[in-house]
Amino acid sequence: FCAIFLGFVSISIYLSTPIDLAALEQSGNEEAAAWASKARRVARPALKFVLLLHALALGAAVLKAESLGDDRSALLFGVLETALILGYQLFAGVFIVDDAMVVEVGKQKPKENDAIDSIAKEAKQATCVEDIDGNDRLMKRLLGS
Repeated sequence: FCAIFLGFVSISIYLSTPIDLAALEQSGNEEAAAWASKARRVARPALKFVLLLHALALGAAVLKAESLGDDRSALLFGVLETALILGYQLFAGVFIVDDAMVVEVGKQKPKENDAIDSIAKEAKQATCVEDIDGNDRLMKRLLGS
């Protein structure tokens, strides 16, 4: 019961996050607009479906408790509980799709990634004691001055 309750709470918190997806879609930021579009079209409906499975499983559990001798209510509860467990896989899958979209956007902007990689390499090579001048150059580059 505790795991199902916590799953319900975590999905509810995610869905109740006050974010205006329509405004993000209309923003000038291409990455934010793509993410908001996917969240609105894929993530939110899938998570609402998993919440519906919670409600159905709870209803079947109450029905099963009220009619302990009835095998059909036990079977219904078993099927809905299994569907809910599979729904948690959907919950995780939504975030896999979200991560894949972020990777896809990263592949579309290789020049920015190359610049970030070169800054990271420079940061690795610079040490505070040995290369103070190199650290100053690195900080100026990172801060854009």
